[in-house]
Amino acid sequence: MRRILLRPLIVVLLSAMPVMAATGDTIPMEARQARHLIVPFIGYQIQEDEMIGAGFELSQSSPLFPDTTFHWSGHYSATNESRTPALGLSYRYRILDPLFIEATFGVIQDQKKFTYKAVLPVYDFAARYTIEVDRGNTTFLSAGGAYQLPTGLGWLGAGIKAHIGYAWRTVKTSKGGTTNQGGTVTTANFYADDAESMLSVGGGLEGTLWRGDLLLVRAGINYTQFLPQNGPGDPFGGIGWQVGLFPIWGGR
Repeated sequence: MRRILLRPLIVVLLSAMPVMAATGDTIPMEARQARHLIVPFIGYQIQEDEMIGAGFELSQSSPLFPDTTFHWSGHYSATNESRTPALGLSYRYRILDPLFIEATFGVIQDQKKFTYKAVLPVYDFAARYTIEVDRGNTTFLSAGGAYQLPTGLGWLGAGIKAHIGYAWRTVKTSKGGTTNQGGTVTTANFYADDAESMLSVGGGLEGTLWRGDLLLVRAGINYTQFLPQNGPGDPFGGIGWQVGLFPIWGGR
């Protein structure tokens, strides 16, 4: 699956040079002077100490106890760590040398399924349920700034950057439902604690490799903290890196 997702980006990177050479005033062969610059990137993101979990609520009524409804509930929690690829696009606008503003859109390939086993003591027997939590990839959109540091070397650049943003993903849980067996009505509801929406904040360092005025590589390492906006989870995060090869669009 990851190979399928990365293949289109590799094709874009390999075809970028001939496309750029035919775009007139938007030729990023002069990327050092370009005011607008779009660079695709691939990377890797570590996420540590993410609190995840699932729970259930069960109610049951029986002809043996017509005036009574029994209720059970339970919760399971765990800590998740992931180390997964990421890819996306970065748009950078030069305000004035050496200050830039930047917008980034990307996807972290951290899709995963979690399974929890629930055992409930119902009367004099044990009822077993499986709770499945299916999470999609994490998509993020961020805005920030970058400041280029003097290196004294025309072929090598360095900078610092910071960003804030928003991230989201889909979280699907096993469907509950109601069953009726011999007049005994059981209703089960399942839920997940995994964050579906998060704010993000972070910063890091970057380096650039040039051939004359042509940007060859822009690589960076940063730390990103995610702040869940739903569920009981605490903030989590980790170190990530990104590598961009050749601009796909640049303009004055």
